[in-house]
Amino acid sequence: MKISLLSPVYNEEDHLAEMIESVLAQTHEDFELIIVDDGSTDRTADIADSYAARDRRVQSIRPATKLGKVAAFNNAFTQSSGDAIVLLGGDDTLPPTSLALRAEALSSAPETRVAAYFALRTMSESSRHDGLIIPKSGKGNFSGGTGILSRELADLVFPIPGQLVAEDVWLAENVRLLAHTIEQRSDVVLNYRIHDGNSNPRNKPFAVMREQMHVRALPYTLILDNPPVALTAQQTRRLEGMKELDQHRYEGKLLKILATPNTSFISRARAASTATPWLFKLRSIFFGLFSGR
Repeated sequence: MKISLLSPVYNEEDHLAEMIESVLAQTHEDFELIIVDDGSTDRTADIADSYAARDRRVQSIRPATKLGKVAAFNNAFTQSSGDAIVLLGGDDTLPPTSLALRAEALSSAPETRVAAYFALRTMSESSRHDGLIIPKSGKGNFSGGTGILSRELADLVFPIPGQLVAEDVWLAENVRLLAHTIEQRSDVVLNYRIHDGNSNPRNKPFAVMREQMHVRALPYTLILDNPPVALTAQQTRRLEGMKELDQHRYEGKLLKILATPNTSFISRARAASTATPWLFKLRSIFFGLFSGR
C-alpha cells in the first residue's frame, strides 16, 4: 500500500527537517511525502528542496502565490498518487511504526471507503502541554494528523472548501457521513507539537480563540446546506446540534450550551469550557486534565 502524506508548511525551518527525518525512518517504506510551501519567508522551502533532491519519495512544491492552509492541502492532494492519504503538519513527527499501523488498519477492512484514527502524544516546551496521550478513552482521535483515509474515501472528501480556515472539522464530519468503515485504535501514531504558532487557537487570548473557533465551525453549515449524501434525520439533528452549540458558545450562553439537544455531554462540556474568559482560563490551567476527554 502506497501512502501519500500531505504536508502544507509555512515558516517551519525550526522543525521541518525533524518531521521529514521521522517520515524517512518509517518501517513502512512505500510512501510519498508531498510538501507544499505556502509562501514561507524563512528557509522552509530550501529545506524541503534539499530532501527532495536526496530522496525521490519527497516532493517539494512551491506555488507561485500564497494559497492558505486549506488550498495548500488541496494542492498536495491533486499531486498525490497513493492508495491512502495521511495529513501531516510540518512541525509534527511520526513514531517509526506510524505508517505501518495505519496501513494495517486500512488493509484489514473489507470495504473500500475506509478510515482509521489513532491516538497522539503531545510534545511541548511547556510541562503542562508535554507528553499527554490524546484521547484518554483508548479510542482514536478524530483529527487530521492521526488518521488515514483510503483513496476511494479521500476522493469524496477532497477538495476541502476554500472558504474554510482549517481542514479538521470538514474532514471528520465528511468521514463520518461517507465512510463504510471507521476503525478507532489506541496506538500513538503522531507526535503533535504544541506551541504558539499552532493553527489551533488554544494558546491565543480568549477574544482571539472565540472568533477563530467560530470560524472553524463553518463546516457544519456547509454540510447542512450541501450534504455529500442524503442525510438521515439523526445525522441532520446532530449537525444542527453542533452548529447550534457553537453559536451558544460564541455568544457565551452557558445555560443554552448545557441544554443543547442532539449533542454529547463531552461536546457540551468542551463548548462550555471555551464560552467565557474565566472558564477558558480554567481550561488552560488544567489542560492536561481536560484534553482528550
